[in-house]
Amino acid sequence: MERVLLSLRRNIAVLGSYLQRKVRLRWAAALIIFWIILTGSFDWQQLFIGVLFSFLITTYWGHFMLSDIQAFLVTRKNILKLFHYFYRFLIEMVLANIDVAKIVLSPKMPIEPTFICIRLKPKKKISRVLYANTITLTPGTISVYMVDDELVIHALTSDAAHNVSGWYMEDLMCGIEEKGIDSYDQ
Repeated sequence: MERVLLSLRRNIAVLGSYLQRKVRLRWAAALIIFWIILTGSFDWQQLFIGVLFSFLITTYWGHFMLSDIQAFLVTRKNILKLFHYFYRFLIEMVLANIDVAKIVLSPKMPIEPTFICIRLKPKKKISRVLYANTITLTPGTISVYMVDDELVIHALTSDAAHNVSGWYMEDLMCGIEEKGIDSYDQ
């Protein structure tokens, strides 16, 4: 019986190691793509530096990335969902910039600073943090404080504060976090 348990533990450790290597390679690939986007260059020197630093980051800080592996497993489906999320975020950011510009340029300055506390739908920490950062990066709103599943938000107007509480971006974030390592099928 002990041999069976020992063998089972070894097999689980090997599978975990395999999944960690695969996830680290995917993170490295994502970092390389991000590097190429940032540099906008395909020179061999730029690519070499990007590959070198991507693998160094995933080698030395990979355990931090893997601690929340269940939240964002880097798969094609999640990458597409993340691109969709950031695309929608850019649209919302432009619209919020227009709203803030209208408020600031208005002679009456219809500012009603408001705090609101909302309960977050995403279950994983990394999803909550990304969503809170999305709120902060949207002009006119700032995430002030987050404890467990509650988030305190400061908004420039009461309308902006109440629009955040039912924001569709939160549902998009929940859709991204659905696919975790529990349902890893590749």
